[in-house]
Amino acid sequence: MLGVLVALAIGFNLYRIEREVYAYTPTNYPQVAAWLQHQRVDTLISTIGQGAAPFVAPVPVAVITDENQLLALRQQGHQYVLLDAYWRVAGVHRFEALRRQPVVAAWRELQLTSPLLFLEHSEYTGLTYHQTLASQQAAARDSFQLRLIKLD
Repeated sequence: MLGVLVALAIGFNLYRIEREVYAYTPTNYPQVAAWLQHQRVDTLISTIGQGAAPFVAPVPVAVITDENQLLALRQQGHQYVLLDAYWRVAGVHRFEALRRQPVVAAWRELQLTSPLLFLEHSEYTGLTYHQTLASQQAAARDSFQLRLIKLD
């Protein structure tokens, strides 16, 4: 009887780990990198998140914390910005105008919709549990978490 209970407990925990952790591990950052390589993009701007950096290397990634930083980077020759939805996880809501720009390519990124990721960051965002959950649910409803925008 004890063996059955232990086996059930282990099975349930493995199910929960699969559902809450491993289900969010596939990434589309390699597709972003492939698109950039195909377009021969040699620099990239990213909003808050650095998730693309390992995949796009050796292309340098400039990370911004506010859309007001775009003008200076555009003058330095940057042409593309990756609106990485990590801004939502980190609670940095300074990209409203950028979010309204036309998108040249977009991908889903399940990692940026993970409830555990949002809960992990709630200590730093200062949000309550219910606010964090609402933010995560908004991220999960969003059609794309990675949006590539060409700067004019």
